[in-house]
Amino acid sequence: MESLKCPSCGSPLLIKIDANEYKCQSCNSTLKLSDDRTLLIIQQGYPCPACGSSNENGVRYCGNCGQKLIKVCRICQSEVRLDIKFCPKCGQEFITSKTNKYETNTEPRSLKVLITHINANRFEIYDAIIRILKYEKRSELYKDVHLDEINIFANSSEVNVLKIEMERLGADIKVF
Repeated sequence: MESLKCPSCGSPLLIKIDANEYKCQSCNSTLKLSDDRTLLIIQQGYPCPACGSSNENGVRYCGNCGQKLIKVCRICQSEVRLDIKFCPKCGQEFITSKTNKYETNTEPRSLKVLITHINANRFEIYDAIIRILKYEKRSELYKDVHLDEINIFANSSEVNVLKIEMERLGADIKVF
């Protein structure tokens, strides 16, 4: 039998993941052995970081080992694959730590934010703030729903998303 090579880069440096799956050490492609076992085929989909099995794009858990395959952006709530470093929707950076392999930037909320002109879309504005700042209890913010301005604290990443949302909803935002 002829030596197997990666169809993507031509390298013979392959790691056997299981009976029919390989990983190329040179280009990191996940490969599957053809039915006649004579050549390798580049696997479509997303490889599981735990077991290496290929999964269809968009699935939340590995079909082979049950490993979670997605993380959620804490700013805009988008679901993204674990290997993504920046949220494609809002630009939030995902940082890694020893305790939580995929956590988002947890910069302290040290910027004072004043939101004014909230008349027309009052509840949409409050809902956007709650979603962006991840308030556990809506009552924390809704207790002052009758006011014409909102004072909150946010970090720089949250402020960037707040600016976009408030502009969309017709409110003014000032950061101190």
